[in-house]
Amino acid sequence: MDDALVLYNGELDFGPFKNQYESFVNSFLRLGIKAKAMPSSEFVSALFDIGQEEQHPEVIVFLDKDVNCASLLETRGFRLYNRAECIRLCDDKALTYLTLYKKGLPIPKTIIAPKTYKKPQSEEWCRRAAEVIGYPVVIKECFGSLGMQVYLAENENELLKKIREIGQIPFVIQEFLHKGAGWDIRVITSGGEVIGGIKRSNQTDFRANAARGGTVDAISLTDSQKKLALAAAEATGAFFAGVDLIMGDDDFLVCEVNSNMFFEAAENVLNFSVSDKIVDKIGKHCLNK
Repeated sequence: MDDALVLYNGELDFGPFKNQYESFVNSFLRLGIKAKAMPSSEFVSALFDIGQEEQHPEVIVFLDKDVNCASLLETRGFRLYNRAECIRLCDDKALTYLTLYKKGLPIPKTIIAPKTYKKPQSEEWCRRAAEVIGYPVVIKECFGSLGMQVYLAENENELLKKIREIGQIPFVIQEFLHKGAGWDIRVITSGGEVIGGIKRSNQTDFRANAARGGTVDAISLTDSQKKLALAAAEATGAFFAGVDLIMGDDDFLVCEVNSNMFFEAAENVLNFSVSDKIVDKIGKHCLNK
């Protein structure tokens, strides 16, 4: 078995997803570490062969969001970056906010919708939650990427319409931060250190994501921004992460912690390989390379 594996979801073998895992492979090769990428399902299937599990790679960069698969590999003794629990906490926005809140970190005012089985969330509950938050409100599905499952409701009619469309999908209702509308700061961390920061801006959408048409610029981070981002990464157990900070009334709040962040757009303005920086930290952490 190779010294390092980069595992990804086999359905996402194209575009920025492919660029991401190929970048990690090249970063390992740069250090003289044998590495290859493969779908996580293919690797797990190979474990069914007798004796296959004895040939462990020294490290796995796990770019899938399949928490059960990650947990299985950890149970078999594999060393994952990031670990299954980190992926679980970061992939579910409700769990992310609960984790950050319990650690005393500043987050936007957030209300988690109760679980439903057969019907959309009750309209009365939604009205009361919005009254507490205050319009406009942001609705975030608990599972989503690239800003695609994040919505703005200016009033009760828009809120209830969106809730009916969501159905039984878990979601949170969150305050709309006027000072942070259309921009945020992404801090890239690895191995307990900040390796870079970018400002994402969008003139036509309250979501700053580059995938929503936003622009990206390199910035110099303040000490307080670095400290907050590192605390958020540590709270979720992320060895590497993209921590999104958004401006509140007086200071920055933690908006999201991304355990499998895209960094292609960031690399275009940072002028260094993000995967190189992450793999360097992994090498020092467990491979002594």
